[in-house]
Amino acid sequence: MDGIDGMEMYTESLTWVIQYIGDYIYDTGWISYDYNAGYGIKINTRYPGTGFQCGIRESTLNTIEFGNKNKQVTKIIRINIENFSSDMQIFQLPTGFVTEAQRFQMSGSGHRLPYTLEILPNGKVMVYVHPSEQDKPASSNWIYGQYTWVE
Repeated sequence: MDGIDGMEMYTESLTWVIQYIGDYIYDTGWISYDYNAGYGIKINTRYPGTGFQCGIRESTLNTIEFGNKNKQVTKIIRINIENFSSDMQIFQLPTGFVTEAQRFQMSGSGHRLPYTLEILPNGKVMVYVHPSEQDKPASSNWIYGQYTWVE
C-alpha cells in the first residue's frame, strides 16, 4: 500500500462521515422574511451593515430518528423592526413554523420597558407594548433581537 492508497481510504471515510452527518442534521439556514409586515412597519433598519436582518431558521437533529428516535427541532427568529403600536400584527410567518404558541419579551431602547411578542401556530406575530408606554408615538418603538426555542 502506498501513500495514495491510504489517502483514498481516508477521503472515502470522510465522505461517509459527511453524508452521515448530513442525514442526521437538517438546517434551513437563515430565511429572510418581511411577510406582510404590518401597516407602516419599517424592517431591517437597525444597525445597517453590521447587524442582522429579520429572519427565521429551523435546525433539526436526528431527522430520520436514528437510535432512540428522539428528534429535536430548534427554531430561531430574528426581529429588526420599528414604527409599530401595541396589539399590532407585525408579521405573518408561514403557517406551521411554530407548532405551539410562543410568547417572549424583546427590548429596543434601554430606556423603555421590553415589548411582549407572540407567535401563533397560524403564523401571526403580534406585539404588545406595556400599558404605561402606549402613549408614546409608534415611531419611537423599535425592536432588535433574537429568540430561540426548542420544539
